[in-house]
Amino acid sequence: MLSTKTLEQMEILLRFKNPPRKVAIVGPSGTGKTIVAKEIAKKFNIPLLSYDMSELSVMELEEIEKLKDHKGYLHISNAQVFARFLDTPATPWEVRKRFTKVLQLATEPERRVIFESQLELICLVDKAVDFIVRCTYLDADKIIKVIQSELEIELDESTKERITQELNNKITTRQLMRKLNAIKESGKRTVRTFLVVE
Repeated sequence: MLSTKTLEQMEILLRFKNPPRKVAIVGPSGTGKTIVAKEIAKKFNIPLLSYDMSELSVMELEEIEKLKDHKGYLHISNAQVFARFLDTPATPWEVRKRFTKVLQLATEPERRVIFESQLELICLVDKAVDFIVRCTYLDADKIIKVIQSELEIELDESTKERITQELNNKITTRQLMRKLNAIKESGKRTVRTFLVVE
């Protein structure tokens, strides 16, 4: 489930005749960044190898070397670790060494990489990225459509307006589905319940 703005950016990217070599997907947690990565790989029929950069400190150098043999997209999630390490002078030398080797994967000719991060990766945008998809919070129209579909109810205009005001469009896919599942489990289908479920 992606926001309308995210889908618009996706449509532009998926019109490419040739798959972009390096893509950055940026946005808050739960806004669909991993979904976008999978859709890109599916559209261009390219294998996707995912690696969580938060595991960098425990990853062996030999494992990083093996990533070079992957012929499809190397999907690096939690890429904000890149920025964190670059901005931290006290980073242990061994961790920096591993980080440098992974970063090299994104600069080799013909390498395909998808960076996924909650932060705007300024250190990568200028030199290493061909296309950026910015994932945003779900918009009001999307939220209302999901509520009506999942709960099988029709909302009047005043209720739709209230939902927009209450949620202020700041809701992720995960939060929305958690609210809806809570309502279903409780057997209640009121919008009021939807708004107060945490």
